[in-house]
This record gives sequence, structure tokens and C-alpha cells, in this order.
Amino acid sequence: MDVEWYTKAQEHWNEQLEYCAETFGVKVALDCVKTAEEKIERVCKFPESGTCEPLLKDEELVYRFVHIQKRIKLIYRFDEEQQTIYIVDVWNTKMLPQHLLDRMK
Repeated sequence: MDVEWYTKAQEHWNEQLEYCAETFGVKVALDCVKTAEEKIERVCKFPESGTCEPLLKDEELVYRFVHIQKRIKLIYRFDEEQQTIYIVDVWNTKMLPQHLLDRMK
């Protein structure tokens, strides 16, 4: 199973890691990376294991998420034909829901 990150998703992930390292320390940021790798590995084995993202339920494609930390969601979609997981966003749930909707356009 291939995994592809959208450019904006990678940027948002890097921002989250930077914030985490500055606020909570490098060890916490590294733990976050490890958790993300484990979650992505699980999603590769079981692409439909993530929860459907309720904010994006009206979209044409099915978007799912897994929590990386309590307030950080890794939002992805699965293309069965291409056998690829597309990571489309990394979203801090403290943000207003409209921000996620706007970022997906």
C-alpha cells in the first residue's frame, strides 16, 4: 500500500510537530511522530479502520481520520483502485470546524 501526503498536509504536520517540540519538548514531538507512524501503518493494513470525518460527510469522496494525539487528527482518503492512502490534512481540533472545510476546497 502506498502512502502519499498532500503538500498542505505535510506543511500542517510539520507545523504541529514544531509547536509540540517548542511547547512540550522534543521527546513529546518524537513520541507524536512514532504514534503517527503506527497509525499510518495500521491504516495501510486496514484502510477503512479510520472513522469517517463527520465534517466532510457531504463530500464526494469518503474522508476518514485517526487521532495522532487527543486533539490532532490525521485526515485521509483511500483510493482502492490505486491502492493508495492519501493523507489530505493534519488538523488540530481546537480550530473552528469551518477552517477544515475551507482547507479542503
